[in-house]
Amino acid sequence: MNVIIEAENKGLSPFLPAKFPHCISANKPILYLGPKESEVMRLLGPNYKFISSSNNVNKIKSLINELFKNWKLEKEFSFENEIIDYLG
Repeated sequence: MNVIIEAENKGLSPFLPAKFPHCISANKPILYLGPKESEVMRLLGPNYKFISSSNNVNKIKSLINELFKNWKLEKEFSFENEIIDYLG
């Protein structure tokens, strides 16, 4: 699992972390903690489920538990082809 933490703000965040393409190429889930209106969220897509605001402790706990269970069960994970093609 990879984690991207972005500061919460009230507007759109145009920031894209330099490590983002490497996280995608690792083909492991990304736990994204940050604003919903951001470049990271735009690229991950509206159906990506491992997201939370950075101050929602219960949701973060739930997502980490789900990611851990998936890892223990060796569940396959892959990003949609569109994001892989976009980052080329």
